Amino acid sequence: MIAILAVIGIMSALADEAHLILDKMEHKETVQIGCKEFVKGRFEETPIVFTLSGIGKVSAATTATLLISQFDVESIVFTGVAGGGAGTEIGDVVIGHTYLQHDIDIRPIFPQFYIFSLNRQALSADDLLFDMMKTAADRFFEQGISFPDLGIHSPKVHAGVIASGDQFVYDPVHHETIAESVREVLPDGFQAIEMEGAAVAQVCHELQVPFIVIRAISDKADHSAKVDFLNFTQKVASLYSYGILKELTCSP
Repeated sequence: MIAILAVIGIMSALADEAHLILDKMEHKETVQIGCKEFVKGRFEETPIVFTLSGIGKVSAATTATLLISQFDVESIVFTGVAGGGAGTEIGDVVIGHTYLQHDIDIRPIFPQFYIFSLNRQALSADDLLFDMMKTAADRFFEQGISFPDLGIHSPKVHAGVIASGDQFVYDPVHHETIAESVREVLPDGFQAIEMEGAAVAQVCHELQVPFIVIRAISDKADHSAKVDFLNFTQKVASLYSYGILKELTCSP
């Protein structure tokens, strides 16, 4: 097995986003650290540590740090739902190759979105893990995934930019304001907007651990969605998380 997959840390914000992964794990052992639970076990014969971060950048960063420091994971996969962005539709999946915290602003001392510890604004995923995850997602969707009752007929896989911030973005005006604010750094915009991914990216860059974030697009922040959020996470996002991870771990 490729070393990058030797022990994988699997994170989601909410249980419904990845419950199928937990359900399919074998030889499970739960470890409690403070208020966080970590489930050690095997998924498709691959050792993993599964945990829920909760919502927001601080919770995600704390959880990622514990995964790395206490469980010696070789890589981290964060999976769940997100709002859409440029070129994405409800039911699509975004595999993040670039990450930006859209709510960091320490101007005029440093540029907007600047991460002092890393001396940059945007962060990139590990190239190898990104390629492996994109290939796994493509294989999963080639099976003909659709949810006609939810209006999802031909979902697509996007290699894209994930923007994160401690704000639940549901208003189209707010969404457009953020999109305009990042235009200088991200000329082509972002494909997904959520509340954890870029924080995990920062932790993993600082601790030199490969990571990747995959997001199922549940809404477009324009009130056009007819999909119930909880139904989407339980039925669509959980299947995506399970199916793509299975393709990843079963790849030759």
